[in-house]
Amino acid sequence: APGRAVMMVASVHDAAAARLEATVAEVSATQHRPIRQRRIGHAELPLAVDLPEPHRVGIDRLAAAAAATFVKRQGRGAIVVDCGTAATVNLISAEGAFLGGAILPGPALMARALSDGTSRLPELDTIDGAALPAMPGRSTADAIAAGIGLGFRGAIVRLVEAARAALGAEAGRDADCILTGGFASCLASELPAAIHVPDLVLTGVAMAAARVCSTLSAP
Repeated sequence: APGRAVMMVASVHDAAAARLEATVAEVSATQHRPIRQRRIGHAELPLAVDLPEPHRVGIDRLAAAAAATFVKRQGRGAIVVDCGTAATVNLISAEGAFLGGAILPGPALMARALSDGTSRLPELDTIDGAALPAMPGRSTADAIAAGIGLGFRGAIVRLVEAARAALGAEAGRDADCILTGGFASCLASELPAAIHVPDLVLTGVAMAAARVCSTLSAP
């Protein structure tokens, strides 16, 4: 209907998304403002997902991959590195299909896990992603910073190497590496040829929203 608002939700936290949708529905009912809601899934993205269960892949991974298909060079594969709460390294074929990848904890989650899983290790208040930590760490906090900072960098570099190998010798060598996420600064010196796109996931979500809006407005 004319004037009807549309809200689209893309989330990897189903419970939080459901609470948001319930709140919006309540506001819509009590304030008599019609709001149409739509949960964005893999089918709304302009992306082929070459996996047996595409509906089980996190929408953040797929949204970043969808946006990356427009960033990578035509006819080349891509490796998308997203460094947030969780870090992911995902593969895109030369034809633009999502092939899967790897997931590991991001630096902040690593720090929290050390604190929660031990009795005496503190949780780091801040993690300086840009600065290379000193090795050896000469205090407990510095040792944690060294372990997380150097270990995270090493893990991502190794995963990117494995992704290139998985794409095949020539295709892997030519694949574009696309970097995004809040901890991307950790990897600037480790992946110097990477294309840094700060809002890659949000760009993919916007692409999905545009597709959904076009179907809702169609006669």
